[in-house]
This record gives sequence, structure tokens and C-alpha cells, in this order.
Amino acid sequence: MAEEAPKRLLADRMLGRLAKFLRMLGQDVEYNREGSSAEAAARAASEGRIFLTRSARKRVGPESQPIFIVESNYPFHQAREVLLGLSLTVRDDFARCIEDNGLLEVVGREQARDHVPERVLAEYERFHRCPRCERFYWDGRHLQGMRTTISALEAAPLAHDEEEFPDAPPTPMLDPLLDLHQALEVAFLQHRVALMKGELPRAGFELRRFSAWMRRHIGDENELVLPLYQRRPPPEGYERGAAPEIFSNEHEKILDHLDRLELAFQALERLAEAPDRLPASCLNLLDREKILVDLLEHHDRRERLHLYPTLERNLRIEEKQELLAMLLPAMGLESRSLKVG
Repeated sequence: MAEEAPKRLLADRMLGRLAKFLRMLGQDVEYNREGSSAEAAARAASEGRIFLTRSARKRVGPESQPIFIVESNYPFHQAREVLLGLSLTVRDDFARCIEDNGLLEVVGREQARDHVPERVLAEYERFHRCPRCERFYWDGRHLQGMRTTISALEAAPLAHDEEEFPDAPPTPMLDPLLDLHQALEVAFLQHRVALMKGELPRAGFELRRFSAWMRRHIGDENELVLPLYQRRPPPEGYERGAAPEIFSNEHEKILDHLDRLELAFQALERLAEAPDRLPASCLNLLDREKILVDLLEHHDRRERLHLYPTLERNLRIEEKQELLAMLLPAMGLESRSLKVG
């Protein structure tokens, strides 16, 4: 059976951040910066691309044109919608320019000279050049771009301006807190991809980063979110599977799995000098990590169904604003203290 061709996408002018993030995940995404949704849809049709839009109230293209309507206002949530809804495969080969979707070319130091700082030229041998915009990328810049995208959630507006984007559906105020889960999911994915390749220094760096973020996030939910949830129960009482202690118990399970995985990875690092045993050991750890992946997905689903919808209904606007102000800065966690290798 022939392998299915990668899906080609075009995002309209309301989805600029989404386009950048999807490119970072290896997707071919053009972006219509100007013009109407109808013009963007026409371009998508002429180029054979799936049209990504937030124009939910009306169809802007012909009936036969593939269109994907994005419901959320937040980049990670949007990316999750598109990846799952279109069954896209996340790629880690960094093939696309984040800024304009150009197909990157691998070049050496001589071609990168005069385009990158001297210290970078001395540190790296391979670079990626975009033939469209002449931007140059290297490993450090790719990782920094990912961190910048994650941090951008903190500055994202809570809702679209109705006059500017009349077709955009309303977004719950606490929706950005669920996007923290997507940021964590991306961080853990980076670790698993590196582990799959047998790149232990990178896998260790990403695991420590993910662990630091997850422990901070769980601490914030235990100290700030769950007490509010317990003080403001639904009038009809908690639904089955939605009691506060269930969330705190799941937090304990996640932390316990994190402790075990960190110890297992330390044991794996000691096998670095036995390369014949390394591939099987990496696969074994990936299998063990699948338990944590499933637990995180289950926990995320429970919070989406019960915890945050209850808070959305029962908290006052000023309480929601205060909660956002306390929790969103967790996205600014830096990994300056973590070194690769």
C-alpha cells in the first residue's frame, strides 16, 4: 500500500501563531497574512491545501473544498485540535522555516558565515537555511523557538475582539490553563523523540525540563486550584469521578511515576558505554513511559470534563483573573540551569 502523502495546509489571517507552531512540528502550513477569508480559501483551493479557519458561522469556500474549523483561541489547544482532527504526524526533523514555511536546506559553515554569530559558527557544523527569506537556523535556535512559542501563551488574549473577528466563537476565560497541559505534552514528546533516537544527552535534558514544569504545575494546582474547587462545589454535588481527592490522588500518581522514570533514566545513562545494550534499553524505557503518557491523557480528560468547567461556572470574573495571573507565569519556567550533556 502506498504511503499517504503529507497533508498540506493553509491558515487564514486569524491563525498566525498556529501556523508557526504547526511548522515547528513539521507541518507544511502556508499563511494568508492579508485579505478576506474567502480570498484565503480560494488560495487554499488553488494550491490543493486544507483551509484552516475560525470562520465557523459560514462556509467561505466551495462545498467540495476541505476546510477545518479551529474552535479554540489558544495556540497549543489549536495545534492539538488540528493534529488530532486531521491525523497529522508530528515530525522532529525541523524541515520548515517557522517564519514563512520555506523548505529548509542543510548547509555548512562556509555558507553560514556572515549570517550567524561567530560563537555559533564555532560551535555548530550544520545549519539550516531558508531559501525564501534567507534565515539561518541551528539546534539552539530551534529549541529557543519552541520555548518562545510556549511562553507566548502567557501573553495570548483571553478572547478575540468581536469587531475584529466577528466569526470567532467565544472562549472560556480559564481555557489557557488547559493549554498548560499541551505545553507539558510537547515537552515530554521532545524527550521521547530523543530517547527513540538514542540521543541520551538530549533525552535527559528534555526529561529534566518536563519534570521541573510538571512538578511546578502540580504544585500550583494543589495549592491554588483544588482548594477553590473544594470551596465552590457544584450545587448538585460532585459528579462521579470528579471529587477533589481524585484529582489530588492522580497528582500523587504522576509524581510517583516521575520519580521512577528519573531513576530509570539515570540507570540508562550508565549504559552509555555499552552501546550494544543501549537500543533495547531505550525501547524498554519508552514502554515504561507509556504508562505515564496514558495517565496524563486520562488526567487531562478528567480536568477538561469536570475541574475547570466547574470553576468556569462557579468563580467570579475577578477570581478567574487572579487564578490566571498566578498560574500562567508557570509557563515562563526557564531551563537555564539545565545543561545538555
